[in-house]
Parts: sequence; structure tokens; C-alpha cells
Amino acid sequence: MIDKPVPAPAPEPDRAPRENSILAEPATVETCARDYAAAANQRSTVMPEVTITQSDGTVITTTVSSDSVAREYEDLPFQVDHIVDVTVTNDSK
Repeated sequence: MIDKPVPAPAPEPDRAPRENSILAEPATVETCARDYAAAANQRSTVMPEVTITQSDGTVITTTVSSDSVAREYEDLPFQVDHIVDVTVTNDSK
């Protein structure tokens, strides 16, 4: 019979408390706006982007949570008089 080597036990994980950057500062309008702006690139690559053109020429661009929500935005020109166009990009279809 051949003795098989016994593997060394896995090291115990470090469970020491760490500072939480989310909890380290108060949630203010300014900090939330900064975090939202900092994540713009990530949102634009993973979430559908909707561009809405109003009859006065105002263009609004935003991201939405899913393709199904984006599809709902596409119906706006038929439901709201001052919306003339809705374009969805970055969708997964």
C-alpha cells in the first residue's frame, strides 16, 4: 500500500474588520452625484442607453435597467405629444 501525502490545511481567512469605503463618508447629494458620474462609463457599456428628442429640440440621454424598459421608452413618441424620437443603443438584442 502506498501512503498518499496529506495536503496542508488551507490557511484561515483573515476575518479582521476593515474600513468600508461606502460607509466611510455620509451619503449626500454631492457624494451620490460624484459616484454616479464616476460610473458613467460602466453604465454605458452594460446598460441600454436611451436618447429622447423633444419637439423643442431638447435631447435627453439616460441609461435604463433593462432592454424591456428601453422598449417601453420606444413607445413614448406615440404616447406623449412633445416626444418626437427615441433611440435605444447598447441593447443586447
